[in-house]
Amino acid sequence: KEQHLSGNRQDETLPDGRVQLTWKESELPVQDLSIKEEDDHRLYIAPKEFKLDNFRGSMTDWSELGLWKYQLNEGRDILPEEFKIKILELVEGIEDPYEKIAVLYDYLQKNFRYVSIQLGIGGWQTMTATDAVKYSYGDCKGLSNLMKAMLETAGIPAYYTLVYAGEGESDIHTDLPSNQFNHVILRAEVDEQPVWLECTSNSLPAGYLGSFTNDRHVLVVTPTGGYLAKTPGYQEDHWNRVENEFYIRLDDRGDAQMTMKQHLEGNPAYTATSLSRQLDSRQQRDYFNKYSAISGLIIQDYELKPDHLDSLPIADREVKGIIQKFAQTTAKRLLLKPFFTKIKLEEIGFKNFDLSESYTIDLPSGVGSEFSLMPLEIKEEEYSILIENCLENNQLIVSRKIKVSLSDSQDEEAKKLIVSKINSVGNGAYHFTKPSLSQQ
Repeated sequence: KEQHLSGNRQDETLPDGRVQLTWKESELPVQDLSIKEEDDHRLYIAPKEFKLDNFRGSMTDWSELGLWKYQLNEGRDILPEEFKIKILELVEGIEDPYEKIAVLYDYLQKNFRYVSIQLGIGGWQTMTATDAVKYSYGDCKGLSNLMKAMLETAGIPAYYTLVYAGEGESDIHTDLPSNQFNHVILRAEVDEQPVWLECTSNSLPAGYLGSFTNDRHVLVVTPTGGYLAKTPGYQEDHWNRVENEFYIRLDDRGDAQMTMKQHLEGNPAYTATSLSRQLDSRQQRDYFNKYSAISGLIIQDYELKPDHLDSLPIADREVKGIIQKFAQTTAKRLLLKPFFTKIKLEEIGFKNFDLSESYTIDLPSGVGSEFSLMPLEIKEEEYSILIENCLENNQLIVSRKIKVSLSDSQDEEAKKLIVSKINSVGNGAYHFTKPSLSQQ
């Protein structure tokens, strides 16, 4: 497959009947590290026929390549009889197929660990399911093969699936049947609908892949050959939702007590949960502070509770703390500094994002607003923002709703600009007048 080649190609038949192809390119532009793969000058080559050890294969189409992969692993998914009994005991009494998958996936996550195996044919061929059970480990091939065998024991069809993994990686060339893969996942099926499983993870809920293998073409391997499918993109609103509730109580010195309750769904929940596994408690607080628009926040209590609703990751976070100098006061006025949550670039990485938040701020008695209480609404092609303010009973109640919907054409710089614009809207100070002495 030629990509952006403008030189000459020469075909020459050799005396033994083989055809020699020669490409010559000249005056290619100087490249830098920022060049995108799709803009590069490249030549992709794949053999029609090949042999690995004693296994012959063909790349004439995806079906043939998938068939070779199936034959390479055929018979290596046999489980020990005592382990089959264990599997059937785990799902005994469970009628719902997804629940069976979730139970067995949870068992895999808790009892088997990932070990990379890439030497010799082991880089291509899975270890046997019997060995995976014996040693309680496997690589992506071995763990996916083991999970496949476990599901089939429970009566659920599952298929070994090849993928080019990596966060932000380009999709494979679907018009060039070839080995473009570096990872294996599993496609289970419930009523002919896929339930995707990342078998090297010990934290993902069953049916959720995350950004490592989402939204890309994969090769599903079956006994009759392979076929291309695509993993979910997780772009719907319910996969990218954040709900925040802030309660802020102002004291006479201008400091404030803050309580934040946050509910995360989908990708934001998984990101928060992943960070909680990578960072200790102090580092998590520092990370939260980094993206908080409220300067002077001292976190006193921080708690994150990860969970999932079927395949949807969810998490609830509660933060309590003190905001130093949240309000500036003079004899006649009170000024609140900006407090809106900052949108992060990675939050719009899945193209859609839905944020709803409310702020309830207790104010001194008798203050009046020096700002417009009228709603602020902005609608752009890529995002919409609605901010509503209410001042009553010495409380300022602010609600903000943001919806982001990006197209495939927006690159990283365009996304950064969108994030900057969103974070600048309505994030000014709130001004209030104090009551005069005669009114107090």
